[in-house]
This record gives sequence, C-alpha cells and structure tokens, in this order.
Amino acid sequence: MQLLRLCSKAKEDERTKSLSSRSLHYTLEPYLLAALGGSAGALLRSLVNLSMHPPWSTLYLNTVSCFFLGFIMYEEMYIGALTAQSRILISAGFLGSLSTFSAFVSDVFSLPPAYGGAYILSTLLLGMLGIYLGRAAALSLSRRAGT
Repeated sequence: MQLLRLCSKAKEDERTKSLSSRSLHYTLEPYLLAALGGSAGALLRSLVNLSMHPPWSTLYLNTVSCFFLGFIMYEEMYIGALTAQSRILISAGFLGSLSTFSAFVSDVFSLPPAYGGAYILSTLLLGMLGIYLGRAAALSLSRRAGT
C-alpha cells in the first residue's frame, strides 16, 4: 500500500510539474476544455433523456459516468497515457455534465418515499460498482499493455 502511495505521489508530482511548466493553471485552457467537454456531455444527456425518462435516464447516466470516471482515475495510476488536458476535458467537462447531482436529487423527490429510498440506494451501489468496474478495466488494460 505504501508503494502504491509513493507511485501515486510521484505521478502527481510529475503531472504538477508538467502542468506548471506549460502554465496550464494560468491560462484559459482548462476552463475551455471543461466547457467543451461539458457541452458535449450536456448534449448527450439531453439525447438520452429523450429516449429514457427520469429517474431511469439519470440512474443510467450516473452509472455509466462512474464507470468512465473510475477508468480515468485509475488509468492515470496504472497506465498514464492520457494527458492532463484530456483528463480535464473528459472528467471535469464531459462526465461532470453527463452526470449531475441536481438531477439525482430532483428524481428522488419526484418519487414516492419508498421508491425514492430504493433509488438512492441503487444509485450509490451502482455508482460504486461503476467506479470498481472502471478500475478493473484500467488495470486489465495496463496488464495487457505491460505497464
């Protein structure tokens, strides 16, 4: 576990140096990337909402988003192929707008109390499962790539 923390810290230091060396924090680039990804995520959310109705669309989108967020989180740790910019675009932008907490809360209050409680539990369990499966996918990919 200590080795994992040290590796993670080393990657974090490397990423911070990489970001600061290009002055990413002092430009508009991360904000524009988040906005671009966010607009794509919002568009996809709207399209899914046309074919599925809340709360099912929200549950589906949040679960899928958790899977991809888990993959992105652990891809950085195991593989490291994505750039800091692509992580901002995908994680903060696309996935951030694809899955929204406000839609989840709104759905909870639109359901009868017993269903609302089951929906909360389902969302939490499926979200954690999504992160776990995303981690497993990143780990599997890293093993196949030999990293």
